[in-house]
Amino acid sequence: MRPVPFGPKTLQVLAARREREPESEYVLGKSPRIVLARVSRQLRTACDSFGVSGVTLHVLRHTFLRRMFDGGGSPHSLMTIYGYRSPVLTMKCLLSKDQRFEIGVQDQLRLEEQQL
Repeated sequence: MRPVPFGPKTLQVLAARREREPESEYVLGKSPRIVLARVSRQLRTACDSFGVSGVTLHVLRHTFLRRMFDGGGSPHSLMTIYGYRSPVLTMKCLLSKDQRFEIGVQDQLRLEEQQL
């Protein structure tokens, strides 16, 4: 079990979803893969329109966790989010040079330069 704290707006959305689908066992419905595939396609379409490549849900997850760690997040809290039991494995995930992550970082820098 991995608890994730939600803000008030997120809780309102989840409560509304629960009212619409009271029998749903999961937040993403009975088939989370379908929802994740749809979100992945939407993310790819949005990124393509920005001229950004290589951004996936996996890359976003790593980016979030990397920024959380850089912002003072503890290895223990990251282990909880990742679902790992080993701090060594957690740190390896944060420090690996995943090619998709690197492409995402380069694209982000390019976008930030364009905004200046």
